[in-house]
Order: sequence, then C-alpha cells, then structure tokens
Amino acid sequence: REVHDRVRSTINLQRFDGHWFVTGAVAGEVRIDTPAPGAEVASPVRVEGRGRGYEGTVVVEVRDAFQPAGQTMRLFENGRWVWTRDGNLGQEVTIAGSYEDLVPFNVLVAISAPAGPRGVILARTDTGLAWGMVAFTAIPVRFAAATSETGEVTTLRVFFTERTDGTRGGLVAVERTVPKTTGVLRASLVALLDGPTAEEAAAGLVSWFRADAGGAVDGVNLGEGRATVRLSSRLAEPHWAPPADEVIAELNATAFQFANVDVVRYELDGSCEAFDAWLNRGCEFTRGAGSLPSSALEGASTAAR
Repeated sequence: REVHDRVRSTINLQRFDGHWFVTGAVAGEVRIDTPAPGAEVASPVRVEGRGRGYEGTVVVEVRDAFQPAGQTMRLFENGRWVWTRDGNLGQEVTIAGSYEDLVPFNVLVAISAPAGPRGVILARTDTGLAWGMVAFTAIPVRFAAATSETGEVTTLRVFFTERTDGTRGGLVAVERTVPKTTGVLRASLVALLDGPTAEEAAAGLVSWFRADAGGAVDGVNLGEGRATVRLSSRLAEPHWAPPADEVIAELNATAFQFANVDVVRYELDGSCEAFDAWLNRGCEFTRGAGSLPSSALEGASTAAR
C-alpha cells in the first residue's frame, strides 16, 4: 500500500497535576463549530461545522467518553449472549464539500442513554477506501440529565413480542422515556433494540435483538413518507439466526406507528441486500401490506422525524 507522510489530525493535550490528558483533536479537513468544547448536550444533539472529503461525506458520532471505538465484546449473562457497549451513542452521515473549500454542515444526532456524564462528539471524513486514513475532529461534551421536573423528556412507544410458556403471542406496546428529542423514529428504534426491562421480561415480553443493541442503529432518513433505517451489520453476527417474522414485526410496528411513515427500508451497513440476506424477508415494507397487525396502529403518533 502506498503511504503518504501527511498530518491528518492533531491531538490536543493538557497537563493537570503532573499528568497529560487528551482534551480533543482537530483536523484541517473537518471542523466542529457548534456545540463548543465542554458544552452540555442532550438528544438530539445539533452539530454544526465545516468540512470536505470524499464525495463530501462527513460522519458525525456522539460517543461515551473513555470507550474504545469499534470494539465490542460478547458476554454470556443470565442465559443469553449480550453485547457490551462500544461507546457509540448515535451517528449521522451528512454532506459537506468535496473540493478544496470547507463547506458548512448541520446535522441532528439522536443518541441513546449515555453510560456516564461525559462524552465526545467526533466528526470525520471518508476516503472511499477500505484502508484509508480519515481526518477527524473531536471535542469533549457533558450530557445533560433528563428530568420530568423540567419537562425535558420525550415519551416513546416500542413493540415487543409476548411469549408465554414458549408460545408466541402478539405484539405488546410499552412506553419509554428518553431525553427530549425530535428524532422520535430513531429514538424509538434505539429503545426497541435495547430490549425489554427486567420487569417486562419477567412478564413474558421478549426481544430478538441483543441486549443493549441500540447502538446498532446507525441512522434514520425520513422524507415524503419514506424512512430508511441504517443498521449495523453487528446485528447479523454469524451463528445467530433470529425468528425473522418476529424481528420484522417488531421493527415494522415501531416504525409504522408514526402516521407519516408509509414505506420503511432497512439496510445493514448501507446495503438493502445484506438485510434481506440476513432474514430472507426482503428489506422494504409498505404500510398496510401485511407489515403489522392493525392493533399496533392504535393511538399512532402523528409524525416522526
């Protein structure tokens, strides 16, 4: 491979009490203007900046602090395999510039519940190559605590499968309260993949997704009644074949509860074909075409974003 001697990003260090700490990173090809370093943020996080890259692509991530990127472990707990967090709370892909000038970008990133009070916003370019070295800028942030006293919460609804004595029942709607967000479709899917609570599981509700898999929702695009849900291929790990019909039913019920979603398309790492290969049920579904029981639409939310 051809290697170029070129600085992609500069790591910022600061010394406290005789020890050096990383306080951020900055790159010439991508900048974060808003929020400011150290700012308090809540879901959805609005990130504004300027950038340039391959086909103008800029990827914006919000991460837990002190978590290695892209690393997960599987543990066997309470009779099931679960994922540990890899620190990625939410991610969106946006478009900036593709030539020499830095072009502004503005994106909303809905995030799942953080593991701690501190996090990182990272904006990176794309090279278009599997081994390319990206440029990235990262800033530290603090996560705001959501409390019902301030009204800064959003109530969502997700759908799990009910099983009693091993027999499959119908879909059951349960509520989730998350930090205030306008990205309710993505937040609902994150909550779905995070699975039922211990109390819900004891009552017979099951999810065929890994526990705490909400970080596998890479992003959601919605426009003109059509939603594209980008999921990580981690959901389709080898040697794990979930009941396809139940997985599709839970996903579709959660997506089609919103009145402005008429068609939903699921992708694994950006590929509709990969999602179809995983479950063998297709990757695109239309409201009312056997996608979910009519009872799941009762009390549907007026709009998703």
